[in-house]
Amino acid sequence: MTDVRRPGRAAAAAGLFGLLAVLAVVIGWLALAACGLFLPGVGWLIDSCAAPAIGQGQAERLRGAALAEEVRQLERRLAQAASCPPPAQSAAQSAPQPAACPVRRSDRVVLLLDASTSMKWSYTLDPGLERRAGEAGERLRASGMDRSSPAFAEFQSLLREIETAPGTPRIELAKQALTQLADAADAQTGFDLVSFAQCGPPHHEGRFSPAQRADLKRAINGTELRNSTALADALAALPRMIPREEGTPRPLNVVLISDGGDSCGGDPCAAAAQLERERPEINVNVLAITRSIDALRCIADRTGGQFMQAGDAASLAPLLRTAAGQSVPDHCR
Repeated sequence: MTDVRRPGRAAAAAGLFGLLAVLAVVIGWLALAACGLFLPGVGWLIDSCAAPAIGQGQAERLRGAALAEEVRQLERRLAQAASCPPPAQSAAQSAPQPAACPVRRSDRVVLLLDASTSMKWSYTLDPGLERRAGEAGERLRASGMDRSSPAFAEFQSLLREIETAPGTPRIELAKQALTQLADAADAQTGFDLVSFAQCGPPHHEGRFSPAQRADLKRAINGTELRNSTALADALAALPRMIPREEGTPRPLNVVLISDGGDSCGGDPCAAAAQLERERPEINVNVLAITRSIDALRCIADRTGGQFMQAGDAASLAPLLRTAAGQSVPDHCR
């Protein structure tokens, strides 16, 4: 027997497929018109919508809002930083540290005094005039000290100008400062006084115990000026003139008071280096008693000492006390 229901079923299926096709076309057209298709639980199946155009005013407002948010974030971070306690310091970090020692303090001081004739010149002498005189002296020595040479006449003219310049002689200021040092020094400090001038070994004026301060001051004021400046010879003589202590030697400050270099053909810098090799416990602290000389700096540098130059006469005595190790903290002993 033939089944008459099959043609009807096929027709129904075809109609259903047609209806679905029409429905898909309609949905697609609607999605294109709406620039997207969203299904709940699935999400956007079609998302072809262009971003809406933003006007200049709206863009400025967006940038302003972003900047305001950054400012708020920065303020919050600053507030958090201010509320955080600083890291705890260790005892070693919080304890006060002692100041650096400008000069080692010792109870042995050697006063090495320049007694050359240039020390009678004015402390306030024009540095340019002094420099020209030095250059003229070099030319005079190069001429073999020929008194008939133009260099001799030039040197004599400059020398007369220097010797008549107004002002307090350097040697007087040096003696005043040394006398003040003798009065103000520690009761345990002993002094040696050594003067140098003419070519050859220096003069050891004496060794003075703490009880002999009056004798020291008399020796200082009695020092006489002499020709030439044998600075290198004076440095070379110190190891023999100042005996080495037995055992571990204590620091010894040598205070060099001078207004210039060597005029006897010596090399003060080399002599200072040799002194450091022979007697490393000796520091030569240089006090330049003039406004123009810096050539003495190498002596301090090569012996571990300090170079000092007074800006005016009033600062000379305090600098001398420092150079002698008498104005330093106790921990610098």
